[in-house]
Amino acid sequence: KMIFLNKQKIISILLILVGLFFIRFYIVLYLFLGLTLYYAINALKKTKYFLWFLSFVIIITAIYFIAKYKFNIDVFEYIENKLNFVTRYAVRKIDLGSYINPKDYNIFQKIIIYLFGPDLISAQNLIQRYVAIENILLLIIIIKGALSFSFKQIFKNVTMTVLFFYSIIFLFVNAYFIYNLGLANRQKFMIIPVIIVILTYSNLKKQSFKPNEYK
Repeated sequence: KMIFLNKQKIISILLILVGLFFIRFYIVLYLFLGLTLYYAINALKKTKYFLWFLSFVIIITAIYFIAKYKFNIDVFEYIENKLNFVTRYAVRKIDLGSYINPKDYNIFQKIIIYLFGPDLISAQNLIQRYVAIENILLLIIIIKGALSFSFKQIFKNVTMTVLFFYSIIFLFVNAYFIYNLGLANRQKFMIIPVIIVILTYSNLKKQSFKPNEYK
């Protein structure tokens, strides 16, 4: 089912997106990509929509190559240049304690640091120790939710599916450029509530499908 069912919903969604654009423009982009992934996966499930999906991939590929060879705009080169820039900046301030060299870690290590850094061992002052205790509690909550996480329940709901892809994109992109633990700690609270909502929804739905033991 399409989530844009009527004019009122379209207006409401557009107003929300406009508001998010002025707060953090990349959130709108992540949500759009999440929605695109949702419809792409659903299109692949249905043979009649496969050609539409294939056409979409071809168009995106064509746009990339036109931008690269016609206008000299290379997305991957831009990403690499930005990583080099934040790396140089972080290395100059590494002695301050809250900076890290993003090139010293792979993407999965960066995601862990982004969500749960600093830890009690690496914390260098009182504020970082306080944040480290917060991160331990956050880690316990996420692990508890992840142990009974159900992809099946999430993918049955359009909103949860879009939020799931949004969370993945948000974490991979933002964690890829992580260079300051203080900045990461502020940014992650834009995604933590979404992750908790997804985990809670999955667990509640999973429990509701369990047979009643007292019947």
